[in-house]
Amino acid sequence: MDTRELTTLIRAGHDDRAIDVARASGPPAFNQVEALLADPSPQVRAITLRVLDAADPRRAHPLALKALSDPSDEVRTFAVAVLRPNPPSGHASELLAAYNTSHDPALRAEIALLAGRVQPPEAIDTWRAVWAREDDRYAKADVCKALARMGDQPARDAYVADMKRQRGRPVFDLIRGTAYFQNTWVVPALAQMLDRKDVALHLAPDFPDTHPFRVCDVALEAILTLTGEKVEFQVPRPTQYAESEIATVRGIARRYGP
Repeated sequence: MDTRELTTLIRAGHDDRAIDVARASGPPAFNQVEALLADPSPQVRAITLRVLDAADPRRAHPLALKALSDPSDEVRTFAVAVLRPNPPSGHASELLAAYNTSHDPALRAEIALLAGRVQPPEAIDTWRAVWAREDDRYAKADVCKALARMGDQPARDAYVADMKRQRGRPVFDLIRGTAYFQNTWVVPALAQMLDRKDVALHLAPDFPDTHPFRVCDVALEAILTLTGEKVEFQVPRPTQYAESEIATVRGIARRYGP
């Protein structure tokens, strides 16, 4: 495929097809479309980022970092997606600037979660200030989550307190969300959730009385995800766990703190 054909796919919005072509072509496709990052259309710039990442992720990474300052939230969203597998260490100022100038709360949340993945953690004090002033509750919750991953104790306490307070789908999401931490600090709190038999959600929502998944069930799976411990019964699964299985995981959790 020549430059004009790949460019035509991008300009027409056929992002999946363009990505498939770029992935098959590899680095040669990169050179064909890089100039489109300067296109006046935000959609074209956003798709171009995805195509460049498919063609050569290593070369696309610095371009995605630069795209965090793009005036379009759509382009920034794709830039965050490109950066997610390899969070940009040493670029806290760019991440914070992107956060502070993004209009979409969902994008701000994703930028914060990206910053939380950077190792070692950077600009914790500044992110604490961001957490304090953020007025969208969903973005604020994800800044808290990012800070918790960074090791900020007040954020960790707040996340755990919210997890213990919530019911239904929110508690399911918070428990499942602990996988983001990739750390066992939260295991003792999850162990306490093993005592809760209230239903978090129904895994077959069109049939409300089938497959009720309890708080203890999702907590069990979260503990095993974080610890990497192996058990003799099937995990995960769409049915409730037996009391003996919950007891087994409670014993595993004791190895990771009080």
